[in-house]
Amino acid sequence: MKDSVTNATVAASGKVAAYAGSSVAMVFGGLSISEWCAVVGALVAVAGLFVNVVFKLREERRREAAFLHMLGGDG
Repeated sequence: MKDSVTNATVAASGKVAAYAGSSVAMVFGGLSISEWCAVVGALVAVAGLFVNVVFKLREERRREAAFLHMLGGDG
C-alpha cells in the first residue's frame, strides 16, 4: 500500500515538473532576442508612463498649493 502511494506521488510530481519545465523552456527558449527587446521596451514604456503620471500629479498639487497660497489661503 505504501509503495503504491509513493509511486503515485512520484508520478504526479513528475508530471507537474515536466509541465513546468516545458512551460519555462517555451517562454525563455521560444523568444528570439528581438522579441525580448520588444518585451523589455514595452516594460520600460509602461514604467515611464507610470513615473510621468506620478510626477504630473505632484506638479499639479504643487501648483494648486502655490495658487491657494497666492490667494491668501492656508491650502
